[in-house]
Amino acid sequence: MAKNTDGPFFDPTNDVAFRKLFGDKKHSAVVIDFLNAALGFKGDKRIVRIDRLGEHQLPPEHRTKETVLDVHCHDQQGNNYLIEMQNHPGDAFAKRATYYVSHNFVGQLGVGEAYSSLRTVYFVGVLGFSFVEGDSDYLSQHRLCNLKTGRQTFDTLHYTFVELPKFHLKLNQLKNDAERWVYFLRHAPALKEIPKQLDTPALREAFTTLQEHAWTPTERRAYVYSMIARTDREMQMSYAKRKGLEEGLAEGERRKALVIARKLRRSGMDEAAIAAATGLTRGEIESL
Repeated sequence: MAKNTDGPFFDPTNDVAFRKLFGDKKHSAVVIDFLNAALGFKGDKRIVRIDRLGEHQLPPEHRTKETVLDVHCHDQQGNNYLIEMQNHPGDAFAKRATYYVSHNFVGQLGVGEAYSSLRTVYFVGVLGFSFVEGDSDYLSQHRLCNLKTGRQTFDTLHYTFVELPKFHLKLNQLKNDAERWVYFLRHAPALKEIPKQLDTPALREAFTTLQEHAWTPTERRAYVYSMIARTDREMQMSYAKRKGLEEGLAEGERRKALVIARKLRRSGMDEAAIAAATGLTRGEIESL
């Protein structure tokens, strides 16, 4: 569901805002802090530098992104990170995420290069919908593992999903950086100021980046176009769901009427009376 922006901060889950925040090399510190938090990196595992963050580019105003990878970068060890904000499940999201990761993994090798030079690929999906069934955790990590022992088999392809609808913590309940980042992603537009619980260097930079007055007129216009496209998509999905429910109920009522009509016909009641009692047509009754 698209959020109302009551405060001075734009919605970070908006396509344009997300890419401005995480896809611009000016905000590398923000990306590093977010990735370390989402992936749980500590000590020697922590990312300290990232490269290949491109310049932030706005989408054409007539065509906002539906399913385009938002951020691609790699760290000081050459490991690759793919970050995507996805507000709707779309078609075959799991397969698309697998394609992104596999394509990036395979694409590392040039002609004649050794397989040993391949580096791990991490996919981080920030999702505006519930994705992992049967799991109430808002943050889940997935690896290739032995199904019998549960032990990780290959340390090459990693998937992390941040499911925003599953996050319900309040400000005074936040205990770690992952919780602070997810709270920011979910609630930033409704905040009037930066709360002390979220006042870290990286999050302060994130909040500052999302302040409306810091955006150019072109950026604000692109943000609005993206917001409209998102709202239109949600209305279409709601209508399709409601229409399907109505049609399903109508079909259910018709089936019940047919069952009743068969019983009445077997009892000897004439077709006109059956039609009046069930709402079926004479033709439908005759075909029983």
